Amino acid sequence: MLDIFKIGKKKTSAASMTEEERWAEYERILRESTEYTGEIRREYHLFYDMGLSSMEVMVLVGDLEDQLGVHLEISKLKQVKTVEDLYLAACPEQAR
Repeated sequence: MLDIFKIGKKKTSAASMTEEERWAEYERILRESTEYTGEIRREYHLFYDMGLSSMEVMVLVGDLEDQLGVHLEISKLKQVKTVEDLYLAACPEQAR
């Protein structure tokens, strides 16, 4: 698994990023992939609170994989319900 984030055209090692920088990159991808403009809170449910469709979530997952250089396991995706769940699936080193 590659541990690299793309920021613009520049790649930055995730290891050199702070947790706040990782979250900001994740939030940027979430907004761009879904065109969601409201507040994003970690505990928000992707479908109920944010109103995302299943298609929007799948596009988001693809964008996260492409832009973060990660592969999200289907078994993990089945358990994703919240913004935080998806963040931890994409950035497992952030698990608390």
